[in-house]
Amino acid sequence: MKKIIQLKTKYIFIIIFLINIAIYIPFILGHYSTDLYNIINVGYENYAINWFLKDGRIISALMLLIANMTNLRVQTINIISIILAIIINTISIMTIYKISMKYKNIKENKDKIILALISYIIICNFMYVENMYFIESSIMALSILFYILSAKIMVEKKKYSNIFSVLLAILGCISYQGTIEFLLVFVGLLTFVKNKKEYKKNIKDILKGILITLIAGIINLIIVNIIGIKLNTANTRITNIFGNILNIINYGSIIFKYTCNLYPKYLFIIMLIIVEIMLLNYIIKKRENTNIFYKSIILIIISLLSAFIPSVISSTAFYAGRIHFSIGSLIGILFLYLYIETDIFKEKVLYKNIAFILLSIYVITTIISNIGLMYENKLVNKLEKEACEKIISQIESYEEETKNKIEKIQTIVIQKQTDKSYFKQTKHKCVLTYNAISANWSAVGAINYYIGRNLVEMNREIKQEDLEKIVQNPLRHICMGDTLYVKCYMY
Repeated sequence: MKKIIQLKTKYIFIIIFLINIAIYIPFILGHYSTDLYNIINVGYENYAINWFLKDGRIISALMLLIANMTNLRVQTINIISIILAIIINTISIMTIYKISMKYKNIKENKDKIILALISYIIICNFMYVENMYFIESSIMALSILFYILSAKIMVEKKKYSNIFSVLLAILGCISYQGTIEFLLVFVGLLTFVKNKKEYKKNIKDILKGILITLIAGIINLIIVNIIGIKLNTANTRITNIFGNILNIINYGSIIFKYTCNLYPKYLFIIMLIIVEIMLLNYIIKKRENTNIFYKSIILIIISLLSAFIPSVISSTAFYAGRIHFSIGSLIGILFLYLYIETDIFKEKVLYKNIAFILLSIYVITTIISNIGLMYENKLVNKLEKEACEKIISQIESYEEETKNKIEKIQTIVIQKQTDKSYFKQTKHKCVLTYNAISANWSAVGAINYYIGRNLVEMNREIKQEDLEKIVQNPLRHICMGDTLYVKCYMY
């Protein structure tokens, strides 16, 4: 019997893996992120040291340093990383699936399918598509797996569990700090289903989860500072903590409403409210323990508040989905909690149908949203190439008329006009649809890549009258002397 169950688990693993391959095929076939253009421009080693290492992301840095030794194209490394991310994501999904099986007696195949769907949507949520956009997608996926294992080991309280939990949290942090909030969310879920009526243990576990998160974060900051001293560079992402907290208070609600433009506006809030109403109604009708509802509210609070942990340290990616993973995972987490703690999916008609329809709607809308965003990114890549073809024509005309040769390039940041950093042809304004030619970190790389020139990036002070000419010029790309000036609206 054990062999049959294990075999079925393997089949679920393969099915989920193949589904994700099909969903992420737009990225697997090749795509360009803004960061990818930068990597192509500066090289693996330079990017590994001056970007990843400087941010304390040691495993991502190692990945690029290994890539540097292989001499493989950046696009090849990107595709390998995406496939590895899908494998790691599937392992994370199956880890959640197997953990859940400990707390819920599941025998029927239909129940296993529901549990697999819930586990799937916790990881592959609407925010997560942004993680798959970057070359380090596999390392980001690894960080989530580390946080899941850290939470599991901590709550299970086996020998040396605290030590292993901290070590795994640190490994997660040096992989990618932006998803660390999921450790707290998963600790909350596991302690509630394991220690159902032991409220002191619930509080103790959550506080311990906060402590482990702090330890991992502090150690990562120490690593960042040590690397900064060794490289003689400062980390520009760590900013004013008090100002960041004010920023969260003032603008945090925008993340809930617009979900970083990675999911239809307000749909996340609507789904959240409907799930909670369904649970409350079920508890009242079936006379279940009301603590189930109260704990679901606590899970919501933990997920929403912890989503801003990375933004307390740095406001750089405040509107990016990749650091708000816990918000994307929340509805899946709630479904898993309901699935383990109630028989809502086993009711004869009403509740079972409502729960399954809600879960199906959420899974389908998330998948459709993710696929749509990936194809929009592919459209952006096409438009970037076309824009660069116009730039090279402009450069050639200028060189022919003036006899000056364009050999340098410099970006000019135009503030408070971020709408201009998107193409008009795109529907969504999010990280996946940034116009790389209008972002100050990627413009040089994207232009050099498509025009086939190695223009030298400059960062010199520009005369005031020349600067005014550039800013007032209706064109986005201006040739002056031996330099191409590029206006950037995303910074």
